[in-house]
Amino acid sequence: MGGANTSFDYASNTGGGNLENVDPLFVSVASSVFDFSYDYHLEDLSPGKEAGTDGTDIGIYGGSYAFPSGGDVPWQTSAMPALPQILRMNILNTVLPENGTLQVQIEAKSQQ
Repeated sequence: MGGANTSFDYASNTGGGNLENVDPLFVSVASSVFDFSYDYHLEDLSPGKEAGTDGTDIGIYGGSYAFPSGGDVPWQTSAMPALPQILRMNILNTVLPENGTLQVQIEAKSQQ
């Protein structure tokens, strides 16, 4: 799927106004290898910004069914739900005797 060996069949492409061999100007991408730490949103001066036939951004963040945006980190593209979210959970006791108490430490984030 995809990658450096992907080819584009130009012979059957009937579209116009394609942007070929142009830097998309992603917000923060250090290499051509996908990484969750990169931010693939388009910079304001990107040639793909508002360049779609419908006036939206080219790529997954534009079009009629754009990928949601608004998360806390680049790969989290949608905002957290309005419910509290458990971020980490750590079981504190390694052995639990019969009728014992399970000791759990939880870190959560409240949404507003």
